Amino acid sequence: MIRKFECKNCKNQFDADDQHLVVCPRCNSDNVEPYRRHVPSAVWKIIAGILVLLTISCAVLLCCDGDTPNPTPDPDNPGIVDPSDPTTVSVSEPVFNDDGTYSVDVEALNLPRGTKYVYVMLSHFEKKELQRSKDGHFTGIPFCEDDGHSYDFAVVDTKTDSMLCVPVEQTGFIKQGVVKKDERLTGEQLQHLIDTRDASLNGVGESDYLAPDYKLAFTGLSPDEKEPQSWSELFDILELEIWSGVTVDKISYDDKNRVNAVTLKITH
Repeated sequence: MIRKFECKNCKNQFDADDQHLVVCPRCNSDNVEPYRRHVPSAVWKIIAGILVLLTISCAVLLCCDGDTPNPTPDPDNPGIVDPSDPTTVSVSEPVFNDDGTYSVDVEALNLPRGTKYVYVMLSHFEKKELQRSKDGHFTGIPFCEDDGHSYDFAVVDTKTDSMLCVPVEQTGFIKQGVVKKDERLTGEQLQHLIDTRDASLNGVGESDYLAPDYKLAFTGLSPDEKEPQSWSELFDILELEIWSGVTVDKISYDDKNRVNAVTLKITH
């Protein structure tokens, strides 16, 4: 096969058949090897110089980025995060109080610098203003009877009385009860409500005597039977006579004296 060779003695480059003994046609030396294109040393120096410059540039950019000062906090607008983002509010989960009302804390985010504002609470569907707060703490909030049990929260420019953001919905304002210890639901009373399929046990917040996050547990289940997750599911099973009945075995209460856990014994 014809290949290009280079003589190591005289640096002559030539073509020859590598199937035979290859000698340099200029100096007749057999000290030859296949020719490999070499990158001139000057080119390597240029490449090395470019790499050094790139490394220095990257280091300078990183240092400049790290030294960039953060925006000075505005005492009038503690919620400023990034002026390029739209103004909005962050709303905490509703806290249920002993007087039967709710409290939430609202924080403004990405407010235009220098804006004077107040927080507002609105009805979710009508967008009717219900409360105002200077510091974002709302208390004495009643439960909401509308679907979703929610209110909206926003910030309003006090100078123009116009909203600075799209109202943010917060759910969870359901009806709940606070029960005196001597009035809380007994096991016998609960058994009567079960036997009569009382509708007050259904839904969330329908009964002041039930915690909204109550749990049901059952004993005597067959291996292939699933536990009902609510009173309405239990009533369906009893109406279909899949079980002949259930008996209240254990009952516990939360810190507001509402039933929060019930264990029922099944009769097949």
